[in-house]
Amino acid sequence: PKPQTPNPNPLLLIIYIYNFLFLIMTLFDKYGGQPTVDVMVNYFYNKLVLQDNSVKHFFEGIDMNKQMQKQSSFIAFALGGPKEYTGRTMKKCHEKYPIKDEHFNTIIKHLKTTLQVHGVEDSDILLVENKLLTFRKDIVTIDNNCKCNDI
Repeated sequence: PKPQTPNPNPLLLIIYIYNFLFLIMTLFDKYGGQPTVDVMVNYFYNKLVLQDNSVKHFFEGIDMNKQMQKQSSFIAFALGGPKEYTGRTMKKCHEKYPIKDEHFNTIIKHLKTTLQVHGVEDSDILLVENKLLTFRKDIVTIDNNCKCNDI
């Protein structure tokens, strides 16, 4: 007799497809795509960064609409969105600002708060944070041991 091919279990097939889709789904997709990123970036700047005396001075004289568009593009990229980030390098964007580790840490803290407020899971926040921490060397421009009086 000829061996019979077993009928695939439909439930197992559904689980397989779900797991496959979950693996290729990015955080960008998981949390609602560009509209969600735009809302988060608005909150990040208007409710946190621009209210924080330790970092808001970096944004004085900046066109905040343009800044939010750039940040939205970058955050979408960091979350695995469909578009590549094509802006200037992080080093180039920040080289003229006297940014210390404490400033960088404050921005990361505000980003984490933004993600929490908008329902991002802690494990996903950790993934985003770890990705952004790789940019520290390009963003921090002032050695923390600097004795400069004008910073």
